Amino acid sequence: MPKIKLPTLYAIKKNGGILDKWSRANGVSVLSFIYSEQVNLRDIISAEFKTVKFRDCYVFDVQACKGNDEEFLTCMQSVQFQTDARIVVYAGEHYAGDELLDRLVKCGITNIVAKYDDKDAAENMSLMLADLAECMSEDGLSRKKWRRYEKGYDPTAEARYEEELLKKERAKPSYANANLKIAVVGAQARIGTTSTAIHIADYFAHHKAAAAVIAADSSEYSDEQLAMICDAYDGEDKGDHYTVNGIDFYPNGSQPALDYNAAVFDFGVLNEDNAELLSGYDKIYLVGGVSWNEFPLTYQCQTLIGQYNYTILVNFCDNERLNAPVQIDGSSSSSYGRLLSEVNMQRVCCLPFIADTFETELCDKLFDTEFDDYCDLL
Repeated sequence: MPKIKLPTLYAIKKNGGILDKWSRANGVSVLSFIYSEQVNLRDIISAEFKTVKFRDCYVFDVQACKGNDEEFLTCMQSVQFQTDARIVVYAGEHYAGDELLDRLVKCGITNIVAKYDDKDAAENMSLMLADLAECMSEDGLSRKKWRRYEKGYDPTAEARYEEELLKKERAKPSYANANLKIAVVGAQARIGTTSTAIHIADYFAHHKAAAAVIAADSSEYSDEQLAMICDAYDGEDKGDHYTVNGIDFYPNGSQPALDYNAAVFDFGVLNEDNAELLSGYDKIYLVGGVSWNEFPLTYQCQTLIGQYNYTILVNFCDNERLNAPVQIDGSSSSSYGRLLSEVNMQRVCCLPFIADTFETELCDKLFDTEFDDYCDLL
């Protein structure tokens, strides 16, 4: 999640300052609703929540809610139905294992602050404010912390889980010593060329590599798109390039001064001019599709790059769709994948739908195979 910029706090008066330290440290102004006594939170959510509906984080103090824990839980579920923003619960009188906290976690609310057992008041407040700051961070409260709120939590089992995660992380291929130039072209506009370039760069960024996406399509719109990506994902404008989620993005005409383990060049729509520029790349990917309007262009544009080795990435597709039978102009039945492959006898792969541009774990298996020859030796 991008950095929180528009937090909203609903709290009883004695807890009205719980975000003060965090807001000062981060230079963020908090919209606060502070109550001198407990209030009917359900009425506030149903009548007034729409006026602050487009904030990016809502912090609710359990003690501000009139009624029992069941009432508070119902209110939180109502908020979940109304927004995708982060919900943080400050449960200053609750402990790990309490019914309310267990049920909040089961509802998908895991950014929770609660008391610690066997701690004095001062130490508890210090730990809780630290947890609150973590809840407000980009990644939110760590799994290791929120798991303690579940009933039946087993620290030993959790330790085993953490060890398994570490083993998987160590087993990942590393590209810290790679030196790859990758070209991405599209069969048509709006087919996912830039998204695919980002998926590839994001894969490398999560595998110990310095990665960059370089616009090479000579379009003013691509530069505007980079600025929009930077803004949407809270990136950093560094003058000659943007940095977003650990990836450097260069606009058209840029000459990166840094060396990258993986430089991904986004050429936009394939045409006669940029087809001549694809020599010298370690990998070339043609982004295509098999829908009624995408398939013909994906098939035909390959005549422009027959001199290269390349891979066709079919966007928003799975093997069942790729292997579905199709008949062209009365000829014998074949499949989409076979027809695309036979133009220049090149490989065809499915690229699954990815909701968030930078959440590319679904592609790990594909890219592990694609770049196996370039990873560091263990």
